[in-house]
Amino acid sequence: MDEESTVFSQQQERVVDNDNTVRFEGRCLQIPQQTFRFSLARCRVLVCQHLDQTLTVHYGHHLLGHYDAAGQIRRIGNGIQTGSAIEPHDAAQSGDETNAGA
Repeated sequence: MDEESTVFSQQQERVVDNDNTVRFEGRCLQIPQQTFRFSLARCRVLVCQHLDQTLTVHYGHHLLGHYDAAGQIRRIGNGIQTGSAIEPHDAAQSGDETNAGA
């Protein structure tokens, strides 16, 4: 998601619920676990609805999540979400097989 797509979006500020979710137009967006903070509960975030109806949630300069129009989280590339701790879907891609015999 580049700066231009954020500029051309409908932006609304929301407060993260205690269960690490954000409500936006009847949808409940689950924010994935972040590496920089244990929980975002009660933090103010920016929800951007883009021209293609996808959603992104931002906290400062951090992209917390990228969601489809239905509010389901989208994975980027091989399963790693920018700004989150989602692991790759295949352990062989992450190099974990080298430590399996240790």
